[in-house]
Amino acid sequence: MPFAYLSLGSNIGYRKKYLKKAIKFLRKNCCELLAVSNIYTTEPLEVTNQPYFANCLIKVKTKLSPISLLHLCKHIEKEIGRFKTFRYGPRVIDIDILSYNYCIGSNDMIEILNHSYNVANKELTIPHPKSVERDFIRVLFDEVLGNSYKKLQGVNRGDKIGHRASRS
Repeated sequence: MPFAYLSLGSNIGYRKKYLKKAIKFLRKNCCELLAVSNIYTTEPLEVTNQPYFANCLIKVKTKLSPISLLHLCKHIEKEIGRFKTFRYGPRVIDIDILSYNYCIGSNDMIEILNHSYNVANKELTIPHPKSVERDFIRVLFDEVLGNSYKKLQGVNRGDKIGHRASRS
């Protein structure tokens, strides 16, 4: 069964609550939770005049195709209350598919992204094109993959999300 790495972020309202709610929705809708990072507080990147983000990374097994997984993520964002602002603007919840793979084995982010199923259309690009540009994504990947990581400026480790990964 395929698995995916999803990044979740929020910088409006009850940020941690929205992340937990998104994970709960994913678990109820064809996604088996394999790993969850801590929640990290990160500075906004492209548009810096906005609140800091709460971010986490999850690894899930899913029966969904990449495009079906995207549609589920968009549905969850809408259910939680995401509304249009502007590109890279503040958001209640944002769920990005970073990678979609058919085999588990690597503990290196770049290798995982390089072996990801490739999608490139108007709706979806996998692997996510900004994954390697965002340092905090590497920190989240390293934590989920069990690698040691260094503290980065503008990235602060926060709380562990209360969901336990299932043991397979």
